[in-house]
Amino acid sequence: MQDLPYLNEIVAHAKDKVMLITLNSRQINDSVDFLLSKLLANNDTYIILVSFLQPAQKVFEKFKTNKLIIVDCSENQEPTENAIIVRETNNITQIQIAIEKAFEKIDSKGIVIFDSLNILSIYNSGKDIERFIYFFTNKMKLTNNSCIYLITQNSTEKEIIEMAKQFCDKTFDFSKLYVSIEAK
Repeated sequence: MQDLPYLNEIVAHAKDKVMLITLNSRQINDSVDFLLSKLLANNDTYIILVSFLQPAQKVFEKFKTNKLIIVDCSENQEPTENAIIVRETNNITQIQIAIEKAFEKIDSKGIVIFDSLNILSIYNSGKDIERFIYFFTNKMKLTNNSCIYLITQNSTEKEIIEMAKQFCDKTFDFSKLYVSIEAK
């Protein structure tokens, strides 16, 4: 896994904020892995990953912990312990219900990470996304939970990014950073 020092501030404030992180398409997968690695290293933190990019099984191969619950919205879903499958990934209500189930499993405070708001914007109108972010962000704040929204700059309408910024405590734009592609 790559060391991504530009994400250290996100890790430092993850427990008490709702944040929007804008990345480029080359950064997204490594950024998710980096955030999970750093946040899971803190043993008192539960993470709920809403994953559109990777199936739960693949994530659990990398991170073997009971502090991670995955709401699996990916294309290659397989039932896995500590994963909640969402079959209709275009259905925002189904995703919200799955996140509620994840919070019931942990019965604790947690950090929700959306690995790609972009996917939601493909299937839903800007107004639906705005409502979702508004209500979900407020719910996270009222319940003293945290949320990290990841979004890629080049594949999302600018209006959605600007709207999401309004509801977040902190926003970061790392999309212009150069990322070298290393052989893995």
